[in-house]
Amino acid sequence: MKRALFLLLLSSAAAAATFNPSPLLNMKPEPEKLMEDCRAAKKRAQSALERVARMPKSVRTFDNTPWALDLIASDLTDQTGSSTFLKYVSVSSAVRESANECETLLGQFAVDVYSREDLNIALKEYANKKELLTPEAARLVSKELLDFKRSGLELPRERRQEVSGLRKKLVELEALFSRNINEHRDYALFDKTELGGMPEDFVNRLEHLDGKYMVGLDYPDYFPFMDNSTNPEARKLLENKFNNRAAFQNIAVLKDILALRFKAARLLGYPTHAHFVLESRMAANPRTVASFLARLRRKLRPLGIKELAKLKTLKREQEGKAAAKRINAWDWRFYDNQLKKTDYAVDAQKIKEYFPVDLVTSRMLEVYQNLLGLDFRRIDNPAVWHPDVELYEIRDAGGREPIAHFYLDLYPRKGKYKHAAAFAIITGRRLPDGRYQKPVSAMVANFDKPAKNRPSLLTHDEVETFF
Repeated sequence: MKRALFLLLLSSAAAAATFNPSPLLNMKPEPEKLMEDCRAAKKRAQSALERVARMPKSVRTFDNTPWALDLIASDLTDQTGSSTFLKYVSVSSAVRESANECETLLGQFAVDVYSREDLNIALKEYANKKELLTPEAARLVSKELLDFKRSGLELPRERRQEVSGLRKKLVELEALFSRNINEHRDYALFDKTELGGMPEDFVNRLEHLDGKYMVGLDYPDYFPFMDNSTNPEARKLLENKFNNRAAFQNIAVLKDILALRFKAARLLGYPTHAHFVLESRMAANPRTVASFLARLRRKLRPLGIKELAKLKTLKREQEGKAAAKRINAWDWRFYDNQLKKTDYAVDAQKIKEYFPVDLVTSRMLEVYQNLLGLDFRRIDNPAVWHPDVELYEIRDAGGREPIAHFYLDLYPRKGKYKHAAAFAIITGRRLPDGRYQKPVSAMVANFDKPAKNRPSLLTHDEVETFF
């Protein structure tokens, strides 16, 4: 009897076990545990940086100085990968709040690191040895030196401290800005007569409040409504709500961000924040960007004028001559959709019928399996942050062991990141002990969620985004 009970308990435990692709990941932490782990990872990074800073000049090498700095940053990123990622996907508002706090803590820590004079001196001590390096290694050294310079290490101490304070405040404000948008939840209420042009399946899946239909601001509601609603006032209402998400909280935040960015840029010797940002990018300066945009504008303007005239003609037929003097922000998606139907016989609603999300997912994976010589396998019973999430392993075709993992989190929910993006959670890299750390990433989207009697159908644009 005891043996039977023991076997029953053992089998139940095995059934309940979940697969975690990396010991560094915890996708369902308690908020306090998340911050405890975040602070511990920061403390480990601090200790490692102290060892680099205290090293005698005579023994500095590429491996123990510039490469060590890069490894410390990579270790910290991987050790906190799930902690910061959960800000964008966790179902718990408390966990999202802790993840935002962790992200802010790490961002401010990065400001502190690149404001340290001893680390800058350590890096210069090595660079001044002018050792013969591979192009990749030389690039790393020059990039790290530039990062210290761009943090104000060549400024007088007082101005350097001011720049550091401004940048730490910016980290806090920028995290708050994005969090406000992710946490914002609003909707427009319409009665049935105000839903003209909307497909029946769209109307049938809407929630109700006070006898009216709730149209939310997430992509599965917003885009179909703006594409198909024949009611200009309803489109205007939803467009204004969409473009003013979290505006009440974020207008003041944005003003502070712009002011602090400008002030920090000027202290560092740049005319504007744009000059600062572009210095380390391909464009190099705002003049190059402005020239590129001007060339595009010259080439696209004649085509845009012709297309705008067509949209105005369609609006005149629908709303009358007076209304057709201009195409408003809440008009263009609707009339662009009408233009596709009338001039090109393209009906996005009909095309959706060919793209159920399950079919698109399987075909997309099949394409990349064949193209890249890989094998994708869905993991049963994975450790995830929401039941909708799936986990896949990646193998070389015919390979015995996984080489990577990725999550799919495809449907909207309260507090979730509002756009589509790929998040690198754990980076694939060779560790100092020779082991290869397998990468883990996540594809996050906001497609229409399927219901019991209704599949999730993707628009052509969504299919392109998914691919």
